[in-house]
Amino acid sequence: MADSTSVEIIKSGADSTLVVQLSRFHVLCTFPEDLIPPRVKDEIRSARGVRSLAGSVAWVDTLDSAFRVREVVESAGGKAKIYEAVVSGGEYRFECQRCGKCCSEAYILLLPREVVAISEYLGVSPGLFIDEFCEIASPHGGPSTVKLKTHGDGSCIFFEDHECRIQPVKPGECRIYPIIPHEGVIWWVHCPGSGMGRRYGFYEIRRLAGERYREVSNYSAAYGRLLSEGRDEGSILDILFKKIEKT
Repeated sequence: MADSTSVEIIKSGADSTLVVQLSRFHVLCTFPEDLIPPRVKDEIRSARGVRSLAGSVAWVDTLDSAFRVREVVESAGGKAKIYEAVVSGGEYRFECQRCGKCCSEAYILLLPREVVAISEYLGVSPGLFIDEFCEIASPHGGPSTVKLKTHGDGSCIFFEDHECRIQPVKPGECRIYPIIPHEGVIWWVHCPGSGMGRRYGFYEIRRLAGERYREVSNYSAAYGRLLSEGRDEGSILDILFKKIEKT
């Protein structure tokens, strides 16, 4: 694996295109108060292969460096999640270990079709499902949507007795895990199942990420159209998620 490969993140605007070069790996570091202790910051910055530490994200040049940052963070009582940018020629293997780690650190956004599928599976109306199991979220400053609620420990509301209560109809984000498309880059999350099981080829990963990206883009476009009509957040979410007819 060519660990030193850099990644182009391309953001296209109406007037310009911005190209930013980033490390191929980054580590999201979190602590109970969301602040990394100064001592830990210094140790992260001095670790071999760490290019920069911006807020709670450490950009690193190799997977070994990412593992070292994770070791530092976890030894200080924090949590660390490693992300690898997917590139052609990389080696990506995954087999779910049913460890529940992904379900225990849940921030699961839902699209309208997923709300309908899950509510039907549970035998409730979409409106009741949203009221009982979801909350409003505006990820990364984008259009408002709904996300699954979590238990007090941060685990998904449907993660009970080490099992997913909605496994047959689990959301798209869960279905393609550990693949996460975000802002022009496809990220591969390193978890206990990484490096095991079958290989996921670059084009298969890109297809799965593309399908999810198109779904999210279509939702954003629908939200934008309703917003341009002068509707507020509440009525837009009612229309998109609860199947209330426009008036």
